[in-house]
Amino acid sequence: MGDALTHAVTVGRNPRRTARDIRDALGGDLNRALTIARTEQMRAYRSASLRNYQANSDILRGWQWRATSSRRTCPVCLAMDGTEHGLDDPFASHQCCRCCPVPLLRDRETPPRETGAEWFANQDAATQRAMLGPGKHDLYKQGKLTLADLVGVKEDARWGKSRYQRSIGDALAAASGGSSGGGSGSGSGPGSGGTPPDPKRLMLDAYAARRMLSPQEHRAVLEHIAAAPFNSDLAKVRVPYRTLVVHGQPLGSRPDSLTWHLAQRILLDEQWTSSTTTQEYLNDIRAAVLHQTARTVVYQQGTRMIAGVLSEYRIPAVRQGTKSLPLFYVVYEIDRAILLSGYQVSALATIAIPGDAVWLRP
Repeated sequence: MGDALTHAVTVGRNPRRTARDIRDALGGDLNRALTIARTEQMRAYRSASLRNYQANSDILRGWQWRATSSRRTCPVCLAMDGTEHGLDDPFASHQCCRCCPVPLLRDRETPPRETGAEWFANQDAATQRAMLGPGKHDLYKQGKLTLADLVGVKEDARWGKSRYQRSIGDALAAASGGSSGGGSGSGSGPGSGGTPPDPKRLMLDAYAARRMLSPQEHRAVLEHIAAAPFNSDLAKVRVPYRTLVVHGQPLGSRPDSLTWHLAQRILLDEQWTSSTTTQEYLNDIRAAVLHQTARTVVYQQGTRMIAGVLSEYRIPAVRQGTKSLPLFYVVYEIDRAILLSGYQVSALATIAIPGDAVWLRP
């Protein structure tokens, strides 16, 4: 079977043909043969692409996850679509995944495009329900779950990292900052990996012990932060700012926090253009967290434990305001597992980080 798979990859054979070649080695099970052929041939092609990207690190800064926006695409891949990854990050997907990596140039901004999550949000309720199932769809429509909350990650000694769709219970726990799940073996990725480390525990323990995390631990923390929802509390806007107009509507006294933070970035800081939507702003925050240059710092702010993520992510030129800056800083509340803010800065020294803060990576 191994020889047949190797030959199929070498000559670019259709997985259906490969499945017919290897089915006898699997007791005649064509469905299993097709799953193996599709999964392993795509794994080989993706791995070769990533090796090629690494070999050209002088001109490439990473890669972007690309999925096809269609009813055939799973919610996990739609959530991952458009996320940016470092050159050393593996393409951790699931069985029969059709997604692929796309290289990112160092001297070019990522071209704007509709992400899988944005495409899904624009579908009618019947389509969304058919793709998520009634239980998850109800929670999605109520704002209790996002597609990112459904993305679970697990490790397997043989197959490495893979992603799977969380159960409702695990997804709700992730949305509320609880256990990230992933150890139940219920995912669709190859293998049945063990329980991944809890990112919240990693951050708090690292702060208490004043230690840095390993690259793998830090990546788990970044993925956890990137998947978090934005603070859902209503903001308290001071009187002078209540008449500010965003997307044709005055802010008022109690807008949602996401709208208020975007308004500040557009109207007060002039870092984003006035046409930037809340979803685009949130996408920029998530991309900054997942950027290959991202570094995380943990500190106490009053009674809250905060994780700040600093990266060199630059928002697409089409959304850059007149005072766009070279660095991006994201603020995340660890206990509530929510994003609090995201803004551009000129230098690390301009951020109010306490002296006893702990950097999780150098």
